[in-house]
Amino acid sequence: MVLTEGAVNSLPQIVENYHDFEPPRQVRPIVEELLRAAPSQYLIGLKTILLTNQSALTRDQRRQKVSGRKGKSNLANARGAYYEATNSNHAYVLVLVDNCLKSWPTWAVRVPFLGSSVLSEVVYHEIGHHIHAVHRPIHDGEESPKTGGEN
Repeated sequence: MVLTEGAVNSLPQIVENYHDFEPPRQVRPIVEELLRAAPSQYLIGLKTILLTNQSALTRDQRRQKVSGRKGKSNLANARGAYYEATNSNHAYVLVLVDNCLKSWPTWAVRVPFLGSSVLSEVVYHEIGHHIHAVHRPIHDGEESPKTGGEN
């Protein structure tokens, strides 16, 4: 796939912020690949993908409630969340890498197809919240983008 200059510039910045956790080295390249595969027009306005872990969350973030398919839960127990743009902040996606890896064997991230599967569900789910926020929500439900949906 050939990317134009505009498409490269519209990709969100990937920021890693871990505390007492070292993710597999394949995590960032996998997320970069997932972003390159997404249609660039849907990523416009999404400034950052924050890769982090539970320990790196502040106390307030750990206690923050997010809505998900199974009701509300603490952000610390989620795999990801979407935060809409505000007057003072750009839109961003938060991915809790340690929570994403919990249900997978440690070697799964090193296998190309499986590695993408580990993170694609969360990354694309949260980008979907961004699409609904920017292009109007398709539905109003428990996971409406206004609440920062959990995956």
